[in-house]
Amino acid sequence: GTYTGSITLTADGAGNSPLTIGVTLVVSSTALLVVSPGALVFDVTAGSGGSAAQSVSLTSTDPTVLSFTVNSSTSSGGSWLLVGPLSGSTPSNLGVSVNAAGLAAGTYAGSITVAAGTAANSPQTIAVTLRVAPAATMAASPATLSFTQTSGGAAPAPASVAITSSGGAVSFTVSATTTSGGTWLSVTPSGGTTPVTLSVLASGGGLPPGTYNGTITVVSAGATNSPLNLPVSLVVGAALSSSASSLTFNFQLGGATPAAQTVSLSASAATALTFTATAAAGSGTWLSVSPTGGATPATLSVAVNPAGLAAATYDGTVTIAATGAVNSPLVINVRLVVAAAPVLPFISAVVNAASFQPSSVSAGQIVSLFGTTIGPATAALLRVTSGVFDTIIGETRVLFDGIAAPMIYASNRQVSAIVPYNLAGRLNTQLQVEFQGVRSNTIQLRVVDAAPGIFTIDSSGTGQGAILNTNFSVNSPANPTARGSVVMIYATGEGQTNPAGSDGLVTGSVLRRPLQNVTVTIGGVAAEVLYAGSAPGLVSGVLQVNARVADAVAAGNSVPVVVTIGGVASQGGVTMAVR
Repeated sequence: GTYTGSITLTADGAGNSPLTIGVTLVVSSTALLVVSPGALVFDVTAGSGGSAAQSVSLTSTDPTVLSFTVNSSTSSGGSWLLVGPLSGSTPSNLGVSVNAAGLAAGTYAGSITVAAGTAANSPQTIAVTLRVAPAATMAASPATLSFTQTSGGAAPAPASVAITSSGGAVSFTVSATTTSGGTWLSVTPSGGTTPVTLSVLASGGGLPPGTYNGTITVVSAGATNSPLNLPVSLVVGAALSSSASSLTFNFQLGGATPAAQTVSLSASAATALTFTATAAAGSGTWLSVSPTGGATPATLSVAVNPAGLAAATYDGTVTIAATGAVNSPLVINVRLVVAAAPVLPFISAVVNAASFQPSSVSAGQIVSLFGTTIGPATAALLRVTSGVFDTIIGETRVLFDGIAAPMIYASNRQVSAIVPYNLAGRLNTQLQVEFQGVRSNTIQLRVVDAAPGIFTIDSSGTGQGAILNTNFSVNSPANPTARGSVVMIYATGEGQTNPAGSDGLVTGSVLRRPLQNVTVTIGGVAAEVLYAGSAPGLVSGVLQVNARVADAVAAGNSVPVVVTIGGVASQGGVTMAVR
């Protein structure tokens, strides 16, 4: 009889658990037909045609010989199933194959029926599945390759080629062949599976000038467009070279036309190449080149004519073409920068930097200049090099009779500097500011022996003076000094000194005294002057006066202070606090 059973597989976490396997046991008193295997699967690619045959074994369960007949059928796709022999006796083997010609990609079902009349389990059916995969098509990117190499020069850089396939990955082999010039073409790797990137090298060292052709061939049994051929060309010849790959001309409106620039043109391997040179401006006709043709070696003259152009940046090219040059045409980029006419610095006022009052100037005096475009938009502060103030900061200089003055401060509207000591003894001086190489209007100033001014706390020229008490604290209404005490008053404009002043020098151990007599009044009462000279640690031109406050001075928060040098008094309105 026939007996059935099952095997059940259970696995936690499996989406198809439990899985049941049916088992059939046939017990017979007569011979049974045994078919193995009971199912067949064929995998082919669309367009590939037939497939390799598979074998089905037909036997019986005892020595009894069974006669059989075979029939086949398909459910779709036509008569793609092939089987033989169609009859015979056990034991025997059936040969089964498929012909997928004309079939579209998809899955097709068929069956083979084997009948043995005396067998209790006859007939037996063999399920056949045909899976037709989409046809693979290879593609190369780029599809062609072109190399250039200077005769006798280094080989060009390898090129990369991407090999891909639609319809699934395919295995392939690749080879390189040439039609002339020997084995100048190579490729790696020599095989693999798509997708892959090939490295193609062309090396024409030793080849005479000319054009050489070759082919990269990709072969794949699984691709419908196999073999895939990639044409490769190698041009070996002379190369143009120029002494410059780009040129820049700068022109300022109202200025002189920039001078022409020269470019040397040559060819490799001492080859003379005939060339043409063409100038093209992006806008207008401001660019020219000469000569416009000739043979290498040659010198080209590139010129610009900015007449009529507005302030802007203009771009153009000079193109050199030479038949037979592997790098023709050779392009030289040309840029013309047209700048607006400069805005001249203008000095509107010159004042004593302490009093902020217009005055004549004296040697060593600190002055402030006011105007427009006399310095940088962002203020620049003093710099000290080897103990001396620099004479240029923020691209700004102050010139007295052409002599550069030590600089303290520079901005677009205010500049502060120190009058050079060389001006001592002169009657007049010509003052200019130079910013970014452009000089301002000229101011004529009278030079005097002394032009004193007292520095004030708020830098206004009036009010609380820049004065220290005996204990070096800052004098103020909240910190007055006592009558009979010594105060230190800071000023400028004392004139020439002994020893002679040194421009921009930071005062050290050598103290310089004014040549002119120095007196002080505090509250209208003469003060004893204990010291008058350069201020240690500060720049030459800053005057320190140590004076004793007379007992007769009336106390107050705004006691007037006046410093007189050589008979010239400092500004009025400077005060100090006395208790």
